[in-house]
Amino acid sequence: MLSGSNVQDDVLAKEAAKIAYKRQILEQRKLRIHNAKQRTIGLDIDALDAQVAEKQRNKARDQDILNFESERSCPSLLLIITLSITFLSQEPKP
Repeated sequence: MLSGSNVQDDVLAKEAAKIAYKRQILEQRKLRIHNAKQRTIGLDIDALDAQVAEKQRNKARDQDILNFESERSCPSLLLIITLSITFLSQEPKP
């Protein structure tokens, strides 16, 4: 049978081991954090990719608008579009 002091010594030894382990982990963390050569700044790659994709979509949309505006300014194209719309909107003759 274990005596009370042996059990207490085992508990104290386990607690001391836990404390020593936590101190070691904390010391390693401090070294990583305070070492500027090893420290890196984290980036949110998914968010950056989403921003790039959105910028490309906006650029393509703006280009489409500019192309449409330049086509609209062409009088002959405007005449063709107007005639096409007029022709298509007429009811078919029986």
